[in-house]
Amino acid sequence: NGLAVVMVKRGACGGCFNTVPPQRQADIREKKKLIVCEHCGRILAGVEDEVVEEAAPKKKRATKATKASKA
Repeated sequence: NGLAVVMVKRGACGGCFNTVPPQRQADIREKKKLIVCEHCGRILAGVEDEVVEEAAPKKKRATKATKASKA
């Protein structure tokens, strides 16, 4: 009734949502040994890296009033 293998998303176990310490996340990324969640016992298969997108600066558009004052 549920998943036995889950991903670590946003620093938490995908099954029980308890925080996974950064060192454990590094061990999971190395994929050299089987890592299980300390709280629920599920196998932690991978770490989803957070992608932080910066908002692109908005370009200013010239309006009719601005064009008229420049002319």
